[in-house]
Amino acid sequence: MANLPTESATPTASPLRGKLPIARLLGAVDDSVFAVERVIVSTTLILMTIAIFLKIAFDYSEKLSVRLEGDEASSAVVQIVMILIGVVLAAKLAAERSPTLAGMSALTWGIGILAGVATWAFSLLVRDPPVLCVLLTLLGFVVLLRTEWDRPRPIHGPTWDAGTIARLVFAVGITAILLFASVRLDGYSWAPNVALTLLLWMAFLGASMATYQGRHLTIDAIRKAIPERAMPWFNAVSLLVAAAFTGLLLYLSWEYYLKRLDDPVEPGRVPDHIKVLAIPASLALVTVRFTLYAIGQMITGALKLHLSSDNEQEVSA
Repeated sequence: MANLPTESATPTASPLRGKLPIARLLGAVDDSVFAVERVIVSTTLILMTIAIFLKIAFDYSEKLSVRLEGDEASSAVVQIVMILIGVVLAAKLAAERSPTLAGMSALTWGIGILAGVATWAFSLLVRDPPVLCVLLTLLGFVVLLRTEWDRPRPIHGPTWDAGTIARLVFAVGITAILLFASVRLDGYSWAPNVALTLLLWMAFLGASMATYQGRHLTIDAIRKAIPERAMPWFNAVSLLVAAAFTGLLLYLSWEYYLKRLDDPVEPGRVPDHIKVLAIPASLALVTVRFTLYAIGQMITGALKLHLSSDNEQEVSA
């Protein structure tokens, strides 16, 4: 892996930090969970985009094949046009660097032609969902491995930290699931339903990530009236109230999830209980984080009181 500084790549450190070993341990676990959440959210966004794109491309290909059915000459014209589009796009990009065609390199033209051929090949592959999805899954896995290999890390830090291992395990797991699902695909009718499921999971996991980064709503007017030494206790109370509220929502959402387990599953559609599971899963993470952060604020407040009392004793002495 790249042996580089981590200032630009390391996520915001968990609020669970302090001199106590248990605080450092929980902070490291919190950082690892956030790293996995970030990978999951990024992956779901990519998969959601690909699913909708494949559905649109397939529908367009279906309409085109109906129009050109039995007309080989028209089909050949379309293929040639696809190749020329890639060449023209490459020429346009090259023209921005050189105003004359003579300035265009053979490599630029070659890339343009390959782009056109790739477009034409994709138009054929999109009509075979299992093959196309398997190829896209393997390509995505290679990209993830390459990204992980180039991820910056501390110069003297470990090559295999908890976040790296968690991301690699997730990459292998999601690749295996996608490969298993790809060979069983029949058309693209599943795309809108899968995209909606991914959107729900991405949105609710985003709420947990916002909690980690401290981006939840706060009332600054009250905070400004709190003395500095009492701020940790105020933060602790606020976090405990938030934890109690999210805990109540967690209980209600879990009860709702259990009721949806008996719903009938329609063929070719993601079961509703998998969609609903995103709600209690994210609320559980948020509740645990609020509770742990509140305990961390209490420890901070207690340490400040201890230091303040020691200073007062030294002054009086």
